[in-house]
Amino acid sequence: ASNEGGIKFTWDGKQLSKSPIQADKLGAWSTQFDVPTAPKGEYIISASGDSTGPGEVPGLTFTVSPFCKSTPASGPVGTRITITGVGFRAGEDGITFTWDGPIIDTNVVAQPNGTFSFVITVPPSVKGRHILGVYGSSFTPIGIVPDLEFEVTPSIQLTPSNVINSRDLRIDGSGFNANEIIAVNYDTSATDATATTDAKGNFGLTMKVPSRPGKVHTVE
Repeated sequence: ASNEGGIKFTWDGKQLSKSPIQADKLGAWSTQFDVPTAPKGEYIISASGDSTGPGEVPGLTFTVSPFCKSTPASGPVGTRITITGVGFRAGEDGITFTWDGPIIDTNVVAQPNGTFSFVITVPPSVKGRHILGVYGSSFTPIGIVPDLEFEVTPSIQLTPSNVINSRDLRIDGSGFNANEIIAVNYDTSATDATATTDAKGNFGLTMKVPSRPGKVHTVE
């Protein structure tokens, strides 16, 4: 009705936590809300007001479908990615994670409300964009959940990080391009140390540390 007040809307019969709405003089109103955490399936949205009973407004059907998010979106090999999922079947088992196609973890079980949270570790991979896939049992087959993306960045590790009574320095790298030629600088100066990455962007080499004054040095 014109200027009707006390308008409330429900999700499957349960009132959503919004203050009552008032219609304008033409009987129109609008609002928005976040879809409640709910298992996969169909739900009815309805509305009523001070002079409009619950049965007068035809309900609308909203379908909750599986969806996942991941964080962080980039990092080196070994990064721990937290994947959160919503809209899966209540207690759905067999939730599986893939990295560029092959399975990297499986048999995760969703909560009764269709949600889950799981951590995976970025496997050895070349630099750049990679596809993280998620699917469940027969209720959520491959292709239903939109793929996630992760950007692998190159990194190196030094062993030992402090050179004591030895001039040998081990350098291990990951997240580079495949079959890439690696050169090493020590305090911005070129060295004779070289290597070539493997098919997954990894390399390892041992070099003699140049004798330089000072306590802290930079390896690139």
